[in-house]
Amino acid sequence: MYSTDTAASPNSRAQGSSALSLDLLLSNLPGTVYRCLNDPEWTMEFISAGVEKLTGYPAAAFIGAHALSFASLIHPDDRAKVADDTNAAIRDRRSYQLSYRITNAAGQMRWAWEQGAAVYDERGVVVALEGFIADITVVRRADMLALEQASLLDKAHDAIFVMDMSTRITYWNQGAERLYGWTAEEARGQHMPDLLCDDHSAYSEAWRQAVEEGEWSGELSQHRRDGSPMQADTRWTVVQSDPVAGVPQKILVISTDISERKSNEARIHRLAYFDALTELPNRASLHDHLRRALVGSARSRKFGALMFCDLDNFKTLNDTHGHAAGDMLLQAVARRLEHSVREADMVARLGGD
Repeated sequence: MYSTDTAASPNSRAQGSSALSLDLLLSNLPGTVYRCLNDPEWTMEFISAGVEKLTGYPAAAFIGAHALSFASLIHPDDRAKVADDTNAAIRDRRSYQLSYRITNAAGQMRWAWEQGAAVYDERGVVVALEGFIADITVVRRADMLALEQASLLDKAHDAIFVMDMSTRITYWNQGAERLYGWTAEEARGQHMPDLLCDDHSAYSEAWRQAVEEGEWSGELSQHRRDGSPMQADTRWTVVQSDPVAGVPQKILVISTDISERKSNEARIHRLAYFDALTELPNRASLHDHLRRALVGSARSRKFGALMFCDLDNFKTLNDTHGHAAGDMLLQAVARRLEHSVREADMVARLGGD
């Protein structure tokens, strides 16, 4: 506020100073302050200069004869909800909070957030609405981007989740729901090792390496909600709140169920190195064991023993009592030999009897 009256009284000068301070305060707010009539056009009695940054129109455009209607800037699809929410708040004598789109002077769409309340006279009649409007376009775009990214993560087949540095789960995608069985609502806030891990020592080592080196990848033994065990091929990546300072904030985890693959690998290994009938190590396994034993013997100067056993009249047993009886005999002999040697020793079947 500015006055050209050089003979102004001290009181008027103080009022002018207060007005200037108020104008400065309002101009520094990240939005606009208003007072309007409770009519369909939101006819403004006062609106601060911040409205120009929000709408592209100066504050003067909303005041006086032929004033621009603020309500006309609201997106047509949002007007009914804005009116309904405002009227409901007035009816309940409470403040209102609104989010809606407006079209600015350049024809661009912006998102606005508003908080206000009705002003009543002594008879309880609404005489005006007062409030504050802020531009939240950047926030809404960030929210929409986050939703899009979350939607993409939900479409991933792998389990993807995020835990903070206290191991509490903060994000849990639909892939994690499918893999582990817990919903996002159930998983969020839970400690990851308590929820999933069977081998806590392996988990602790993974955590240490991830924090020290920024990432870790490997296999972890885990379990699902129903208690069934699973093997997960897992990759952890540390997310830093300040890349320059290197302060870890969260850990992004991507897990793939490899239980079937591990089971197939174990089955293939067993077929390759164990006899199907007796479940003893086969010829290939024996040769591998002997090779390692010879290398160890040469290094330690210690020796072992190798013994071959044969079953007499085994062919006669097969011919007279059938192959089923012969198979039972081989299995019984295998178990008896296994129980007759030390755990470090090996009993193998070379083939035949």
